[in-house]
Amino acid sequence: MVSAAGTVLVFNGEIYNYLELRSELEADGARFTSSGDTVVLLEALDRWGLERTLGRIRGMYAFAAWRPRDRQLWLARDPVGKKPVFIGRAPGSIVFGSALEPVLAWMAGSGYRPILDPVAINHVLATGWVPAPRTGLKGIEKLESGTYRVIGPGGAERISVHWRVPFPTQRSRLDAPTEENLATLFDQAIERRLRSDVPIATFLSGGLDSSLVTAAASRKYPKIVAFTARTNNDNDDEFALARRIASHLGVEHRIVEIEADLMGSVDAVMARYGEAYCDSSALPTFAISREVGRSHRVVLTGDGGDEVQGGYATATMAALRAMLRMGDPLVARHGGWLESLAERLDAPELRAAERMPGWRFRLLRLLAPPLEALTLRHDGLDRSDSLLADEARSELGTDEWRQWLRSRLVNLGAPSGLDAQLGFDFSVYLADDLNVKVDVAGMAHSLEARCPLLDLDFVEACWGVRTLDRVRPWERKRVIQRLARRYLPRGLLMRRKQGFSVPVYRWLQSSGVRDDLVSALRGRRTGLEGILNIPALLAAFDARHQPGELTWRIFALSRWKKWVDGVASNAAGDTPLP
Repeated sequence: MVSAAGTVLVFNGEIYNYLELRSELEADGARFTSSGDTVVLLEALDRWGLERTLGRIRGMYAFAAWRPRDRQLWLARDPVGKKPVFIGRAPGSIVFGSALEPVLAWMAGSGYRPILDPVAINHVLATGWVPAPRTGLKGIEKLESGTYRVIGPGGAERISVHWRVPFPTQRSRLDAPTEENLATLFDQAIERRLRSDVPIATFLSGGLDSSLVTAAASRKYPKIVAFTARTNNDNDDEFALARRIASHLGVEHRIVEIEADLMGSVDAVMARYGEAYCDSSALPTFAISREVGRSHRVVLTGDGGDEVQGGYATATMAALRAMLRMGDPLVARHGGWLESLAERLDAPELRAAERMPGWRFRLLRLLAPPLEALTLRHDGLDRSDSLLADEARSELGTDEWRQWLRSRLVNLGAPSGLDAQLGFDFSVYLADDLNVKVDVAGMAHSLEARCPLLDLDFVEACWGVRTLDRVRPWERKRVIQRLARRYLPRGLLMRRKQGFSVPVYRWLQSSGVRDDLVSALRGRRTGLEGILNIPALLAAFDARHQPGELTWRIFALSRWKKWVDGVASNAAGDTPLP
């Protein structure tokens, strides 16, 4: 879209408060000849400039704006990382887009040869996903969430942050007035995301977050359709609860059966994600998005209910650790001898964490120094650098996974270990894993996923609540629980955390994929030779403590590398557009 001033805008996403901004711009003299949010964003950029516009818009977005009058390119990504911006460089060109494939194809047509990034592969082996700005390929990066980039004449660049996780010095208790304010903001978030000229659906897993979103949305939009995935009887408890919730709300409920034949869609899934993304829960997300996309174009999800609110076990452990160090009367009576025990923990014990009994590992996470505690894992994949070939490992430097994680935690500037855990979950894990999973799976089927719990006004208000009022060792997600009680009886609220996953590791075993993968590794046929330490990998597959996640990630990486090579090969003879 081009403005009267000549600004050119390419935009992926939704601005949820565009009606309010439109009224404000009209009062300032703007005249609109079309409806929708894109023209409002364009007018705001012309009148307010980049920084003020980014401070005013609320939504999910990735956009590029070309300003011919000062010959500047503006690239921006939303604060929570819902939409991606990939950037590559070919001779004399800067290439950008919200999908990696066209960027890769353009560059390959200009002579680019894709080279795997060892640092990114190290992260994928450890976690299943790649943190921004890396993508898995050298020479192609992605913009970090909450940042923008200005590229001027001669290729001069400036990268700036327009939003970061707030850690207010003054925080409120979760009392009645605070809860009422949060309820009002959540209601506003729901209302904004129901603005649509097409039918709206919801993902209803039976968990607390999706139940809250479905219940709140159904009050304003009774025609909403709730979709629930069912996986070979592996999630019967969630399924049964989702059915009861839908019945209680009086909304139409549709079931999506997810079968083991998902393994046949791995190549299609890897191609859609583009970057080296190996989170196995992308498979069921892709499958349910495909089914919902057959009848709907907009779906509300419960994403974002865990990260600020402390929905993970790591958060409750951090909360207990915080209470120990604060001298909380409930646990402080044993604090002295626990602290003395913590001082006796040494490096060898930390290195052997994955072989410890579960109870001992949890005690270790509780007592270890905060940075050590937040980086400890029980699966051994935090030391995935040992699975890289020598040459690849030499490129890691200070970006080896655990060192990188420590630096990210420190750079957050969080006032406590609990804040650091929640801040990391929100700004990195949510942005670079969970949001990537849902957005790509939805857009692959023309389905727009909207997340009320990630509304920026609501999120910032939640950060203003004391951390130990949001999550306690014995009670997670206290804000979400209180809001949910306004819509649903306690008997319909699931408190135990359950992830949206399929038994992919069992399928890998039963389908013979694992054996085929080991055979391909022995025969050097995975395409990952040169970056992976094949003997170390084979030894890991033979070891009793080898985690199932490693099988999936190596398998997914091999399929992704095949896709990368195919895109580059097909585009190698193309001539890029001028």
